[in-house]
This record gives sequence, C-alpha cells and structure tokens, in this order.
Amino acid sequence: MLTMLPYRAGQDTESVEAMEEMINAAFCMAAISVPTNVRELNIPQGAQVISPRYGEDYCFEAAQVLEDAFVCPNDELLDATL
Repeated sequence: MLTMLPYRAGQDTESVEAMEEMINAAFCMAAISVPTNVRELNIPQGAQVISPRYGEDYCFEAAQVLEDAFVCPNDELLDATL
C-alpha cells in the first residue's frame, strides 16, 4: 500500500492553475470513512482513507484492515443514535 501526499506543500498558493489542478484531482479520488471507536458522550471517532484516481480497491482493502484492527464498533454507534 502506498502512502503519499496528494499535493505539493504550498501548491494552493502557487497559481490559479495549480489550485485548479488540485480541485480537479480531488474530484477523482476515492474515499471511505471507517468508524474506529466511540468515546465519551457517544461521539464516534474514525479514520478517512483517500486513494488516488481509480483506487477504490485500495480504499476497501485499507478499510478492512482498520475494521479488523479496531473491531468496528457498529453496535455502539447504533446505540448512540437512539
């Protein structure tokens, strides 16, 4: 699994074209959120996984690893919403 920054540091301040490049790239990224814990006051905590363009498989694989590691608290989240 690759981990990389999606943009160069300061890219958003380089030029209008650089900012447009960032915005256009963001529309093509796959992302998934994974609940990892429920804290005091029933506030859920989690992680967001973002992959490069057409990287949905990476998102699902990473989400599965996180769910297995944190034993995804689905029951606690359901109870918190009642």
